[in-house]
Amino acid sequence: MRKNVRKVYWLVALVAITSAITLSATLLPGKAQQKPRTLKVLRQQDAARTGQQPTEKELDDASAPIVDLAAAKNKPVDEKRRKKSKKFDHIQDGRIEDTSPSGDFNLVSEGLVSDMPVEMSDLIVEGDVKDANAFLSDDGTGVYSEFTISVSDVIKSSAPVQKHDEIAAERFGGRVRFPSGQLVRYKVVGHGSPSKGGKYIFFLKQMGDGDYRILTAYEMRGNKIVALDGARTYGAGRGDSPYDKHTGKDAQEFKKEVIAAVRGGGR
Repeated sequence: MRKNVRKVYWLVALVAITSAITLSATLLPGKAQQKPRTLKVLRQQDAARTGQQPTEKELDDASAPIVDLAAAKNKPVDEKRRKKSKKFDHIQDGRIEDTSPSGDFNLVSEGLVSDMPVEMSDLIVEGDVKDANAFLSDDGTGVYSEFTISVSDVIKSSAPVQKHDEIAAERFGGRVRFPSGQLVRYKVVGHGSPSKGGKYIFFLKQMGDGDYRILTAYEMRGNKIVALDGARTYGAGRGDSPYDKHTGKDAQEFKKEVIAAVRGGGR
C-alpha cells in the first residue's frame, strides 16, 4: 500500500497547575500520514441487511462528524466559533483544498495520555452524546469535532458542573466532505470519535474558553465497557494499546474503579 508521509508542525501548550489554563491531549509535533484506502462504512442498521456485524474501526469511522468543505468555506463564522477554531490552526503546511487527497489524514502523536488520566482531568463525567458536529480550523489547515454531552453523573469536577448539565467537549479530527463527494477522515492515530447517542465515561481537560478537550473516554455499551481509543480505531487486535485492557469489563465495576482512582489520587 502506498504511503505519503508529510511533516506537520503542531505545538500544543501543555500547561498545568494554574486553574482554567489549557492543556491539550498531549499532541506534540509529529507526522501526518496519508494512505489510500477503500473503506466500506457499515452502520449498525446495516448488519441485518449484510448478515455481518461492522468492525469497531468501521463503527468509529461512521461516528466521526462530517463538515462539508464547500458549505464551510461560504458560511459566516461568529467570533466565538472563530476563537474555538483557532485552537486547531497550523495542523499542516497548507489549507485543505477543494481537490480531494488520496486518502485519510492521520496525525501521529509522540505523546500518550494514560488509560485512566485522573490527575490530568479537570472533569470526569458519565454522560450521553446528544450532538456531534465537525468544523474547519480557522486557518483551514485542520478539522475538529465538538460533542454536546448531557451529564448524568459527575465523578470528578473542579468546575460547577452537575447532573443534567450540558457541556461541550472537543477533539481534533472529523470527516471532510469534498466537492467530489469523497469523505476523508482526519484524526490522531489511535484516537476514536464518540458516537452520537452513546453513553460514555469521559475524562476531560478544561480549556481556556470554558469548553473541554477529550483526553480519553470509555463507552458504556450495554453492561460492558468499550475503550474509545486504542487498537479498535486502526483495526488491530485487542491488547495492542493500554486502553484495550478495559474493553469487556463490566460497566458498573469499571465506574467503581474510576471513582476509587479519583479518591486515591489518580494516575
